[in-house]
Amino acid sequence: RQGLDAEQPVGILMQRSVGMLASLLAVLKSGGAYLPLDPGEPMYRHKRMLAISGCRLVLAHEALRTTLEAGPGESHDGNDIQFVTMDDPGVFATHDTPVPTAPGGSKLAYILFTSGSTGEPKGVEVEHRSVVNLLLAVRDLIGFTPADRYLALATIAFDISVVELFLPL
Repeated sequence: RQGLDAEQPVGILMQRSVGMLASLLAVLKSGGAYLPLDPGEPMYRHKRMLAISGCRLVLAHEALRTTLEAGPGESHDGNDIQFVTMDDPGVFATHDTPVPTAPGGSKLAYILFTSGSTGEPKGVEVEHRSVVNLLLAVRDLIGFTPADRYLALATIAFDISVVELFLPL
């Protein structure tokens, strides 16, 4: 319903929850690329990441959304950011428009930003096939089976979160 284009980055600014995981999966299924925004990181860093990535849509919890909105006289480097507040039950309402299938393969799955040790965060674009290869390699390396459990502790802004969240699925 938001007019998401293939591989378009969608910011995820949410506390760890089932809704956060559902949001990640929804972005992937709709063909977008998620941009993880760790609520524990400074908001100025999030604003730079949004500007650098060209992100125009952010899924957020209400309390976090308000910290990221541009204040008076402030912009996101020309980007008009649209926020979808995930606390509103209406956001999960069904609609008749079919959701396109994620592009997969060499298409963008997510953008992960480096720590910014040079002073400016840098985005690393990760394709769907790279995610699948990682998950299969870790599954085989540790012998993970459907009977196993995997404790997820990392922030979604850290690359190991991909294994923690998606391998069990």
